[in-house]
Parts: sequence; C-alpha cells; structure tokens
Amino acid sequence: MRAGLISLSGLRFGRPGSRKTTNTPDLMKKNNLLAAIGLSLVGLGLTAAPMSAATYANNDLLVAFYATGGEGSTTSVVLNIGPAATYRDAASEIFIGSIGGDLVNAFGPDWFNRGDVFWGVFGSSYSATVGTDGPWTLYSGRAQSVFGTQAPGYSQGSVATQSQSGTRIHDLGDAYALTGVASGLTVGVNAKASIQDASADNDFAEYQSNGGGTSFSYFQSALANFANGANSSAVDLFRMVTQAGAITDKGSYEGTFTIGVDGVVRFSTVPNPSPTPAPTATPAPNPTVDTAAIQKQIKKINAQIKKAKQIEDPVKKKKKLAALKKKLKKLKQKL
Repeated sequence: MRAGLISLSGLRFGRPGSRKTTNTPDLMKKNNLLAAIGLSLVGLGLTAAPMSAATYANNDLLVAFYATGGEGSTTSVVLNIGPAATYRDAASEIFIGSIGGDLVNAFGPDWFNRGDVFWGVFGSSYSATVGTDGPWTLYSGRAQSVFGTQAPGYSQGSVATQSQSGTRIHDLGDAYALTGVASGLTVGVNAKASIQDASADNDFAEYQSNGGGTSFSYFQSALANFANGANSSAVDLFRMVTQAGAITDKGSYEGTFTIGVDGVVRFSTVPNPSPTPAPTATPAPNPTVDTAAIQKQIKKINAQIKKAKQIEDPVKKKKKLAALKKKLKKLKQKL
C-alpha cells in the first residue's frame, strides 16, 4: 500500500458465515464508523478510496443480470433504475440508459446472444409505506415467453407471504448500496452499477434457483435470457399489493422492459415495444400527405379502441386506451 492511502475494501458486513444483510444496530454502528473514519482521514490530509455513487431506498427498482454458466458465472451486475412510481405512473416510453460496458466486462462481448445470461427487474416497499404503495408491496418482472405477448400476472399474496420475498429484495438493495465498501463488490463502467462477486453477501445470484426459474423464493419465470438475442428478450413489470383472505387477484401490469444489443435499457407502457434499442431522429416532414392511407389507419385505431373498451382489467384497459388514443391524435394531426 502506498503511503498516504488507506484502503477500506477489507471491511465486510453481515454475520460470519451468513449471507444476509439487515438494518440492525450493528450495521448502523458500522456505517457510523465508516463515516467517522472518513472524517478522520480528511483531518489528517489523507485520501481514502472514493465511496460508490450507488444508493438504494425502499421501492427502488433494481435491474439485475447473472449467468448460470460460462464467462461471468460467478458475477452479477445490478443497477438501481429509480423509484417504482416512475414506471408505475409512466405515460410514455422511458429510456433508462446503457449498461452495455458492464455487461461486456462481466459476461463477454457476446452477452446479448447467450441463453445462460439471465436478467430481471425487482422492487419492494419493504415494511414502509412509500407514496401510494403500502408496506410489502412488491414489483417483479416476468419474462415474455413469446416476444411482444404480455406474460401472465403473479397472484398477490398475504403480508406473511410477500414480506419474505420483500425482505430478500431489500437485502439485495442494501448490498447494492454498499458497492465499493463491502468485499466482493466493485463499481462498474456505469458509475451506479454494482458488480457483485458470488462471494459477496446478498449478491443477486444468491436469490435465484433452478437456472433462473425461481427468484427470491417466490417469483416463477421472472427472468428472461438472451437465447434468441437481446432484441427478442423482454420482461413485463407487475405490481403486487398485499391481500387478505382468499388469494384470487393478480398483480397489475405496469409496462415492459427491454434491452438492446448495445445495452440500452428502456421501459414501455405496452407489452410489444419496438426492438429498436435507442430513439431515432424525427424524420423531416413529407410535403406529400397520403390522406387515404391515414384515414385507413384511423379507422383501424378506432376499431382497436372499441375492442380495448371490452377489456375487463380496469388498469390494463386504461393503459391500452391511453396508448391507442395517443396514436389516434398523432394520425389526425397529419391530416
């Protein structure tokens, strides 16, 4: 170690032999200790390794990747993409950004064609009320078995059921926020990406089983892979509130996540977004307007709106109608 530098990378959190990280008084003491060490270093004119920019709060969504074999099979990549409410209340498409550099570094340049690289999106309000989401509200993606076709929703569970998986997601979030401090975690190319080694406490891969079949001991088929290429890989996001009594209701569909071959992650409010990985430039206006063609499209959209009004799920119907009416408005503006 060079003179004037003090490394904090050897500090670990969690009980010896345990892979759980919780908000215990001991953890708070360790966090306070780290802060005190940082202040002491400043006072001494010394420099410590910079802390990670990664942060995590209840109900943040985490997009995560891991491999079941081949290159990167001992590595997970996790990125916090912000509050679940951003996606729950989205009215249009959201371009989240690129994580391509981290995926290449972790899984190799062919990550987007590998059937053994899995990814998904998860969130938990944990034991708190966050905005309009009550305690133990869960968010989870579910892989589309047929690209462009919405996956079936998850059944909503009781507090006792959802609190178990909610705690596990929260533990992953805590581990993500410790990036750059806890052993086995490093900062990726994206300043807010957590590169987790299998030796780290509460790494993403720890909560997956059956080759991506079960996530957090609760969600079935939550993870998509890249067996058919990145442009054919998508996960639909569902919101699950706790439910008392007989469990009959399904979680609400909130939108769909996709990722391009360049690592650009985006969110759409419909289950069949275009596979284009990034927004395209607006074409120059065409002075010639094919009125007949536009009228034909308007007629088709009106028929789809009539059909959408028959959808029983009120949330799904509202989102479908909003998307169709937006298209209809754009078409009419061309006339």
